Amino acid sequence: YAEARLLELLQAGGERVAPPCPAFGQCGGCEWQHLPYERQWQAKKSGVLHALKRVEVQSEALPWDNFPAELIWEYRNRVQLRGFRDQIGFYARGSNSLVPIEKCWIARPELNARIPAAREAGMSRPREYKLELEVFPNGEVTESWNSGHSAKGFRQVHDEQNEKLKAWVARHIGNGGTLLDLYG
Repeated sequence: YAEARLLELLQAGGERVAPPCPAFGQCGGCEWQHLPYERQWQAKKSGVLHALKRVEVQSEALPWDNFPAELIWEYRNRVQLRGFRDQIGFYARGSNSLVPIEKCWIARPELNARIPAAREAGMSRPREYKLELEVFPNGEVTESWNSGHSAKGFRQVHDEQNEKLKAWVARHIGNGGTLLDLYG
């Protein structure tokens, strides 16, 4: 495979859409906001099929169901913010340069509601900080300041998609077995 970096957009492709996030293209996340979700889904599906073919798994013989997300904005249940004084946001891709934000377009509203208070709390910190915010299905939000990555544990970031995945797995393994999700 190859990696590239966009230097200049001369002419937008016919499917290109305007990304809603003002930090798109600057922060280290959300690389595909400029594509309609259906196009993103097809590209990801093609990537999985390609990976299976490379390791000689016959995907035609596998039970293949499609579960695209209904919720494509405001779904993420966890974010890792960086900040310094009155600026809070995300690091730019591959760097420690801060890209300030007012909100994250894919984070759940409960997380975005905490950003102003986090910015205020960050003003009293003497150096750069990291803040992980996580919201649980019951709406409870937890904060973890300057802790190791996923210090409070790990779970999939899209609760609705995770429920679909768990239901699919349960239908296909039957009763009596134990399944461990070790994020593999």
